[in-house]
Amino acid sequence: MTDENHDWSLSGIAFAGCLFIGMGLGILFKHTWAGIMMGLGVGFIVMAILRWKNKA
Repeated sequence: MTDENHDWSLSGIAFAGCLFIGMGLGILFKHTWAGIMMGLGVGFIVMAILRWKNKA
């Protein structure tokens, strides 16, 4: 596996983790859709930061 593929897989795992945490919190507080949307937003931001940091 090349370094480029490794960067993609790490950011993808972080994205999925943020999504599931947001979904879990949304279900916990009975606002599932809000949790999913926040998880997606945080996941995209974390993914961008990880990809930017691994390129630099």
